[in-house]
Amino acid sequence: MLVIAARSRDAEDIYVTMSTDENRRAGYREKILGRARSREIAHWTVFQAVAKEAHCIYEVNKRYKLALMMDDWIAELPIKKIEQGYKVWGGAVRRVAEEFDWLLHGMALVCETEGWGEKQVERVHDLSLRLTFGIQTDAVELARLKLPGTGRSVLRKLADAGISDQNALEATTEDRLCGSPRTQDRQEAV
Repeated sequence: MLVIAARSRDAEDIYVTMSTDENRRAGYREKILGRARSREIAHWTVFQAVAKEAHCIYEVNKRYKLALMMDDWIAELPIKKIEQGYKVWGGAVRRVAEEFDWLLHGMALVCETEGWGEKQVERVHDLSLRLTFGIQTDAVELARLKLPGTGRSVLRKLADAGISDQNALEATTEDRLCGSPRTQDRQEAV
């Protein structure tokens, strides 16, 4: 879905820096195809279309760069690593994520209108939410709760602790939520 969103006309307006040298050497098209192969989805129509492109012009490469950045964002790579890897300024990843979230939200509405199944539409909405927070699928249910003060890192900590939804959160003790290994180590030392 990220590649489809990146190939849309609306994605043309999403700004991201890309030098001429980066355009020539980065191999974003090959990286898109490599990820599709590793996820065993290279046979999908969108990736077949990408594979047929013999030469990618600047605007097409820029779109693939956007899709790769967003894929790394929702894979929860550190934001600094994404910014350095794609040679973008601070804040660019979050800004692009907001714009992709808008694209995916619109795509979900179109899918719903076109009669896609409820689960398929829900997956597109989930991807939109993942873009908002920069999270993996296991933290989506927590993100839906829109708890104050819960950003990407808090959602990851909760998901890693096995707290994946409202029921698990309600069943968790305050000590478990507030306690950290450092706090426990200090208490044991005293």
